[in-house]
Amino acid sequence: MNKIHVYDDTIHPCTACGHCRDVFGCVFDDCMAPLYEKIRDSDAVIISSPVYFSSLPGQLKNLIDRCQVLWEQKERDKNSIRAKFGFLILTAGSNYKDAFRPSFTISKHFFHTLRASFDKSCCIFLPGVDTINELAPAMIESYKKTSEEFLKKMH
Repeated sequence: MNKIHVYDDTIHPCTACGHCRDVFGCVFDDCMAPLYEKIRDSDAVIISSPVYFSSLPGQLKNLIDRCQVLWEQKERDKNSIRAKFGFLILTAGSNYKDAFRPSFTISKHFFHTLRASFDKSCCIFLPGVDTINELAPAMIESYKKTSEEFLKKMH
């Protein structure tokens, strides 16, 4: 299992230069280069993140945007990217209607690019939580069941 911590390295934002339309790669030589193959060939991609102002954090969004390389590759040859599963875990300190909608939409499009099966059943949203101690035991059990169902889908 590979874990990617987006804050550990610098990920330059996509500049829409078009380089990846012609080749598998990006003009930026940063930590994304080795990640493309890992993401492309994975069996599952799980995003776990806080949301800020209803959106994914900038560094994670940079990673997603830089996967334009994979989208371009998929457009040239759909089978060049292994089908996989997507799972999303989001937390927010706030608790208001549709707080997770923008992040869900971005993630849905990202997973589609990666040929990952994904829907609302593959999500855990934790609103009004600044620390794990704020989760009620019943909520934790519910989220464990959601995670277990996801793992069953993978097998």
